[in-house]
Amino acid sequence: KIVKAIMDNVSSVNREDAETIVDSVNMIKDELLKPKPKRTIISNGIKLLAPMISIINGIPALATNIQNLIDYATQFLSTI
Repeated sequence: KIVKAIMDNVSSVNREDAETIVDSVNMIKDELLKPKPKRTIISNGIKLLAPMISIINGIPALATNIQNLIDYATQFLSTI
């Protein structure tokens, strides 16, 4: 649900930032779906997404969902 909400709102930002967001979200999502997700890939995805929150501050729904994804993915970093 979080990923869909991000993808639904990503068209509101400029193309370059949108590409970074989409690539990072897909990287995290794909890794979390694996039987043995790699911590470094999830961590790298989070590092790419985190600065986007301040860039997209004017789009509350997108910023909130990106933060939710970061929070969700961060849980897995301690369990992997």
